[in-house]
Amino acid sequence: MYARIDYTISPTAPKKNALYLDTETQSFKLFDGSVWRGINADKLDGIDSTQFQRNDTADLNIGVYASAGDGAKRVTRYIGLITDTKPGLVLFAKKYDGSNYLPKQGFIGKVIISRGYAAAYNYTEEYNVVCASAYASTKLFISGNYSNAYLVEVTYNNEQWYGFYSPAKSSRAVWIDGFLYTTQDPIFIADASSYTVTKVDGNDFYVNQNVVWNNGNTPVSKATNGYQKLPSGLIIQWGYGYVSATSTATITFPIAFPNACLNVVATDVNAQYEYNTDVGSLTTTTFTALNGNSNSTYAHNFYWIAIGY
Repeated sequence: MYARIDYTISPTAPKKNALYLDTETQSFKLFDGSVWRGINADKLDGIDSTQFQRNDTADLNIGVYASAGDGAKRVTRYIGLITDTKPGLVLFAKKYDGSNYLPKQGFIGKVIISRGYAAAYNYTEEYNVVCASAYASTKLFISGNYSNAYLVEVTYNNEQWYGFYSPAKSSRAVWIDGFLYTTQDPIFIADASSYTVTKVDGNDFYVNQNVVWNNGNTPVSKATNGYQKLPSGLIIQWGYGYVSATSTATITFPIAFPNACLNVVATDVNAQYEYNTDVGSLTTTTFTALNGNSNSTYAHNFYWIAIGY
């Protein structure tokens, strides 16, 4: 059986089992042939009538599967209003202190900023943010840079926290829309003028307080002679070389190691004539390649890889 929806309050000739929308009370009414009957949302399986209309301070919560005690919820939440001409902070996750492992905490989603004043916001900014900690690890990410907002580390109540920082502007309303771990609600600071913040890179992944990877700050050259810089300070370099039959070759690294070259390994291009390349002295800018062929009448090419910092 199908019901008909008619946008009238009380039709003069209602049809039996027809569904109508009462435009005055914004509720559905069902005509059973003799009387009008309202629909109680609480009687509909899985629907809570209190979810149909929410004020702007309440969460819209959708449970997210996770292990016991560290679940997340899907929220759309108004956080607060940043004081006019002042910087603002939203703290999402604690920093691992080196000894006390952290439960899952933080936020993954959008931070939305509306600038202006409560009655007339003049424009809206949207940032994609990951600011979450668990055990001894922290993941930080931010994209969107309309008003130079960024992620920071800051001391709050004698503990180190990571959060979203909005520099001093006109008053700004803050919302979040995404997944929030339930072990820690965001801490909102409407006037963060008295806090000393340290900007953290928005592409970092920390383990035991150390950056182990950074998506946006790992310079690389993918040339035949190239290199990869790692957040830890370690540098990997590689290349292609040539050594003559009875001589040595000085190979220059694509970039200088700031401190030291730790190791170089050379591999001959092919095994014909029992080619063999030995590695001699190492500096921060070069290494010496020697022809180690038992038959020194043959020159040859080789690949090499170097590690340093």
